[in-house]
Amino acid sequence: MRIWIAFACLAVLPFIGVCAESHGVEAIFGNWTVAKVLPTNAISALTTAGANAYIGKRVVFGRARASFGQAVLASPIYKEAAVTAETFFDRTHIALDQIGIRTVQAREITVYQSPGKLWSEPVRYILVKDNDHLIVGYKGTFWELRRSTNRR
Repeated sequence: MRIWIAFACLAVLPFIGVCAESHGVEAIFGNWTVAKVLPTNAISALTTAGANAYIGKRVVFGRARASFGQAVLASPIYKEAAVTAETFFDRTHIALDQIGIRTVQAREITVYQSPGKLWSEPVRYILVKDNDHLIVGYKGTFWELRRSTNRR
C-alpha cells in the first residue's frame, strides 16, 4: 500500500499540485538570492531598470527575522495558504505557468510585520515553486529567488 501511495505522489499528484516537497512555512527558511526577473505580459509599475535593480539582492527568511537587502524585520509573521491557478489569475492577470509554476494550485506564504499589517518589502508575497526556488511579485513584476547553499 505504501509503495502505491509513494508512486501516486511521485508520478501523478505533482501535476495537480497536491504533493509538495516540504510542508509548512519552515520550508522557506534560509538564505535566498533574487536570481532573475520573470517575463510576463503584465503591466508593471516598475521600469525594466527598476526591476533589474533587485537582481542579486540577498533575502533571508527565518523564525526570528526576515531581511531583504538592508531591510530587517524582527519577529515576522508567516501565513500559508493554497492559491488556485484561477484565483491567482483573477488577482494578478498572470497565469501560474507563465511564472514557472506548472500546477493547478500553489503554496502561497504571506509575510506580515504585525497581525494584519503586511511587511512593506517586495518579498511579502511568496509562491513556493520548489524547495530551492521561490517566486515573489511586487507592483506587477515577478522575480525568481534561488536558495543559497548557505542554509540557516
